[in-house]
Parts: sequence; C-alpha cells; structure tokens
Amino acid sequence: MSVKLLPLDNFLNSFGNAMHNRMDLSPYYGHWYQCACGGEHVMDSRTSLVLQGYWKVMAICPEDPTYFTNIKVQMFMMVKFKGFKSLCGTRINTAEDQQLLMTVVDQLK
Repeated sequence: MSVKLLPLDNFLNSFGNAMHNRMDLSPYYGHWYQCACGGEHVMDSRTSLVLQGYWKVMAICPEDPTYFTNIKVQMFMMVKFKGFKSLCGTRINTAEDQQLLMTVVDQLK
C-alpha cells in the first residue's frame, strides 16, 4: 500500500498543533514504516525526525531526502506499542517548498 502524497501545505496541516520533535522513539527502533518514496524503512537512530504532532512524527526519507512522511505511533491504551502507520507524505520539488518547510521548522524551535 502506497502513502498518499499531499501538497506541502496540506501535509503540514495533517500534523495539527505541531512542535519541534521531542518524542523519544528509541523503544520502537527496529520496526518498519511505509515511506512516501514508496519503500519501507526501519525506524532507528539514523532516522531524521523533523517535527511532531500528537503521537505523530515527520520523518525524512533516508534514501531520497525530498520525501517526507507523517508517521503515526500506534499505541494500545497509551502503554503498548502496536506499530507505525504512515498517514500521508509529501515531496519537496521546488525551492519555495523547501523554504516554506525550513521556515516552519525554524519557527517551532
């Protein structure tokens, strides 16, 4: 199943109240997620996380950094990890999109 690609503004809105990433995902390393690039990647210490929403993180594709994925951390009763669910993604194709994304990330720091 492929991740639905959205325009950058819709992708950013999919996070709701976003903030600088503070979520520690190290307990979930070794689990796979579907990437916006069409592939699957394993969550590990090399995964670049840009920002977070409520139980969501924005990850940069490790193979093609123009792809970004909104990954939901699925939990049972907020205690037991159930897996990752990729909600949507985007691809940064223009300098304007790159500038917009960096501006948003800088504002959240």
